[in-house]
Amino acid sequence: IRAVLAWLSVIAYRNKDKKPGEKLVSVSDVVKEHWATYGRNFFSRYDYEECESEGANKMLEYLRDLVSKSKAGVNYGGSYILQFADDFTYTDPVS
Repeated sequence: IRAVLAWLSVIAYRNKDKKPGEKLVSVSDVVKEHWATYGRNFFSRYDYEECESEGANKMLEYLRDLVSKSKAGVNYGGSYILQFADDFTYTDPVS
């Protein structure tokens, strides 16, 4: 319910100066404007229990090595041109 109330608050704020009959700002409008400004990102979480760390550590080591050797501007199969590659980290400001 909090998410619904949050969106209602955003929509009410964005439409506060609209005159009767004017097109109202929608959730879709807000989201598309956000994506146009900040890009469209998403996060997928996959949790695996009872897996050995050694294999995961080897995979991450391989990926970090691959990223460190990556060069911007390289063409990967036609229309895919690498803009950048990095080892993304996130620190939760709440925890």
